Amino acid sequence: MQEIAARYSSTSTDKDGDELPVCSRRFATAEKRCIAPQAPLQTAFYAFNGLALFVLLSLYISTHNTISQLKMQPASNMESIRAARQENAVLYSSEDGLVPMALLPSKFAVDYVTPRQDQAHRGTCWDFATIGFLEQSYRAHGVHKGWLKPDEFVAFSEQVYGVEVLKLCTDADSQQQKDCRVAGDKMWMNSTDGGEMPELYYLQNGLKESVFPQSVCKYYTNSDSDMLCPGLEAAQAAGNPLKFELSYEDMSVREHLVRKNQAMPLSTPIAMVTHYYPCIGALVNDYHCQPETCTLCPGDMATTTCCIPLKGRRNRNMEDEFFSHRGMSIEGGHAMLLVGYNDAFLTREGFTGLIVKNSWTDGPYQGGHSLAYWMQEVSDWEERSVCPNSYNPFSSYHCGNNGILSK
Repeated sequence: MQEIAARYSSTSTDKDGDELPVCSRRFATAEKRCIAPQAPLQTAFYAFNGLALFVLLSLYISTHNTISQLKMQPASNMESIRAARQENAVLYSSEDGLVPMALLPSKFAVDYVTPRQDQAHRGTCWDFATIGFLEQSYRAHGVHKGWLKPDEFVAFSEQVYGVEVLKLCTDADSQQQKDCRVAGDKMWMNSTDGGEMPELYYLQNGLKESVFPQSVCKYYTNSDSDMLCPGLEAAQAAGNPLKFELSYEDMSVREHLVRKNQAMPLSTPIAMVTHYYPCIGALVNDYHCQPETCTLCPGDMATTTCCIPLKGRRNRNMEDEFFSHRGMSIEGGHAMLLVGYNDAFLTREGFTGLIVKNSWTDGPYQGGHSLAYWMQEVSDWEERSVCPNSYNPFSSYHCGNNGILSK
């Protein structure tokens, strides 16, 4: 914090004898005030109009130049963004104890997050969240040590990690098998369909040398490929240069992001949402709208008594924003990688929240954004250029005059 105080004091404190702006000096002396000379009323009127016109013209030119500069900027000025994030991380880092919540920035994102991957239809979200955590940590370490450039990263194999976890969990003689027996999970049943991210910590003695590059074994999307990895034995025989160590610390989520500048796996419940449509108009003849089979509307829907329930919808929108809803019921759990937060960004539901790296691809019902978008570092137009999602109706524009009514 001493560095922050020194930095601000060196730029914000005026020294004796500093040259003040001319207009400020005129206002500071009684005999030299910025007073317009007296003139006839008509002259003053024309002078005022001319001044207003000049101001408007200057404002128009300034706005035009700003728009032109924005159009000329690259779609993602990532180097400047990364430098600003690194400076922000340094300002809020503290090696001596905890950082008070009042000193945490209103938004923050870690550096060196690796690209999103797709888990497809397998229940391996825990695998992808864990590997994403290790990739970001290794990339940041490599850049700081100099063996990786800022735009380089090493993609680790989710397939290998899943295979290695199953080896530890399914062997009856394994001393760590008890750590794999979690209710609802199938790791100890020779399946990666459902697992836990903390296994990286609990099984670390057996997994320290079990993280290999993606080139050793690709990810298989079919559900019967849990133990499939043809190149693993040869890679293990050649020796694995990648090793990791884990430590445990007790601190808040935001404090960890800011102090350590490190992503972390995050597990959250996934809910199913039931929406209700009032029995009005063409819907009055529906089965749920009849007196003997009426489905009562929620209490906050006072327009009618009966409603038609629409079940099985998930608690996220087309922007991939998770939201809460009165009709939620727990469906299961999901693991993602927590990479930041932004208290200034409001979702379409009107909430702020955490920023996560998911392992789902874009589709008709979901589609994510870049980290720069969630941090409000790029405009909507730039985001649609570098991270398009054709399924999202908010990404559509009018093509010519089709659909536009004219007199």
